[in-house]
Amino acid sequence: MKTKKLFGFEKAFFVSFIATAIPVIIQVLMLSSRNLSDVLMVGTLGQTEVAAVGIVSKAMMISIVLLVGLSSGCGVLAAQYWGANDLSGVKGVLGLSFGMAFALVVLPVLLFFTANPAVIMGLATSDSHLANIASKFLGVISLSVIFLAIVNVFGVGLRAIGQASTAMYFSIGGVALNVLLNYLLIFGKAGFPQLGIMGAAYATLISSVAEALLLTAMIYFTKHPLAFVPNDFIRYISKDRLVQFVRISVLATVNGFIWSTGIFLYHVIYGKIGTEALAVMSMMATVDSFSAAFEQGCATATAVLLGHTLGQQRFNAVIEQAKGMLIISLLLSLALGSVLLLFYRPIIGLYGAIDDSLIDTAFQVYMIMALTFWLKTINAVGISGVLRSGGDLQAGLVIDFTGQWLIGIPLALVGAFVLKWSLPQIFILVIMEDLVKACMTLYRIRQGKWVRNLVTVETREQTYSAM
Repeated sequence: MKTKKLFGFEKAFFVSFIATAIPVIIQVLMLSSRNLSDVLMVGTLGQTEVAAVGIVSKAMMISIVLLVGLSSGCGVLAAQYWGANDLSGVKGVLGLSFGMAFALVVLPVLLFFTANPAVIMGLATSDSHLANIASKFLGVISLSVIFLAIVNVFGVGLRAIGQASTAMYFSIGGVALNVLLNYLLIFGKAGFPQLGIMGAAYATLISSVAEALLLTAMIYFTKHPLAFVPNDFIRYISKDRLVQFVRISVLATVNGFIWSTGIFLYHVIYGKIGTEALAVMSMMATVDSFSAAFEQGCATATAVLLGHTLGQQRFNAVIEQAKGMLIISLLLSLALGSVLLLFYRPIIGLYGAIDDSLIDTAFQVYMIMALTFWLKTINAVGISGVLRSGGDLQAGLVIDFTGQWLIGIPLALVGAFVLKWSLPQIFILVIMEDLVKACMTLYRIRQGKWVRNLVTVETREQTYSAM
């Protein structure tokens, strides 16, 4: 009797894909909701405050993407160890990930963002009033990176062993606390001081601390499989494993740093156009957060499930699974892009304190985002899902760098400062980055060089051209 297949793989595998992707999508949305609730509540204070929250969020994105890059490297190995039924390997790589996260992300962020927020914000905007507000906001919110690191690494570990929903529940609790504290501290409700935009900063910091402490307590008090101790790390570590981890993690981190720095540079360009343009792009955080959550959910599910298959050394099966994941992710992204187009009015209408003159510009940028949603999904699933599952991070780095720094950013600079085009026209030029990356990504996947087992003693590497 033939096993029924859907989009190239068994229906049971499709169910696993959806079951892994949905909790990740919800968790990323919850994380993004921290910034969204800041933007929406601070939006009642004025467009300068909205712009300040937006530009700080893009600066903080650098540290968050670095954490994601490091933990993605951890996730690649942890998923394959789990597929190979090697729990000690999972714990060992988790310990390494924590060490790398604090050494390469947390300490630098505290050094540069917390100690010198005015310098950082001065680079992003020529509006001294905006820079002053944003620097105070950054000085407080950057402290949350300590606790975001804890949540992120444990979250990746949970997803790698098929428990994505556990991390999701803690994220929901953290966001609920953040929204409540935003309301109390921004507007001074229930006897709390009215702190305005700084209330949003303190709310984010406090909710991040609470989420990290509760998640850590759950891991250790319940004797969860991820509750590693120093001996687990000592037994795991060896020169070859350290080199392998560093290679994967450093490539992922460098990739994340280059990409997030490019995103920040885009917003520097928008900021140089004017505070109004920066405010519009901050308004688009709603769409951006939604699309990023969907893309990361599909990419994470792809990386985890393909990693399990590679850990089991089922090399032919992983080819068909990758095809199916790309197809279903594309179809879902087209459907969700259509939904975004249908609901543009209520989403744009969320920003009541924004000048009417900005609404038309925001609408045009929104439409471009919705119509190109599918392109970004292909890149996310292809680069962070398929290629990363087999440790092919170097290819992802080259693709991201080429599309962003050799195509998107130069075109944006020409459009803004040479051609003097409008924000929507410049944004279309930025989308050229995604078109180039999609072509490169699909070509690399078709080559099949990413099909590799990374965790067994006898690693089999084979090139496929079946895709």
